[in-house]
Amino acid sequence: MWKSRLESRKHSPEESVANLADNLKCMTQRSYQDSDNQAHEMLALNQFYKSINPELKFKCISEGCQSVTQAVALVEMYESIVDGGARREASLYMVENVPEQQVKVDKSSQPLEKAVQDLQECVRKLMMGQSTNNKPPYINARSGPRLCYNCQSPQHMIRDCPTRQRPAYNSKRTAGYHALQRTRYQTPHQTSFTQPTVAGRQPKRASVDGTRTDPAAIKQLRYNRKRKQL
Repeated sequence: MWKSRLESRKHSPEESVANLADNLKCMTQRSYQDSDNQAHEMLALNQFYKSINPELKFKCISEGCQSVTQAVALVEMYESIVDGGARREASLYMVENVPEQQVKVDKSSQPLEKAVQDLQECVRKLMMGQSTNNKPPYINARSGPRLCYNCQSPQHMIRDCPTRQRPAYNSKRTAGYHALQRTRYQTPHQTSFTQPTVAGRQPKRASVDGTRTDPAAIKQLRYNRKRKQL
């Protein structure tokens, strides 16, 4: 019974080569229980050659496989190479036979991809702290010597122009300011001040010569003079 099963054993398309080899070894050991391990290995190898296609059998014999394990390793390597080439050929065939409609769709999506790239570039510039409006640096377009704005003379500027007219409305303020500056540097004996007495409060003491040396009194005197000048 086991011998008939061993001889009729074939390799199914969905079965792996390693599973086929293990099954053949088990069936060989049950079919020939009186034989040694070397005989079991040779019988399993012969049945393995019968189960695979002639091309793989020729590869195993030409390589000199002495056991089922060597034959299985060689067949798996060959199948991986063949399957990889078939996948590459299938992918190339799919690329060559791309419908024209899909090519048109890819071409129409190019402007959208460009817009996305531009947006990413703008975001990158903002993250780096750069402005999207790259304004050119300021360049003074004027050429030649600098001129006075008032009389157009190259010898001086407007602040030193002799023909420049000062506004008359500021004369009073200027005079009052200079008068206040003059009083600031006066000596104590040049100023005299009589502090008005307030009900319930004694006036501050004066100096020996009758002049006021109190800073608050001097400040009040300057304020009164400034009001008179204005």
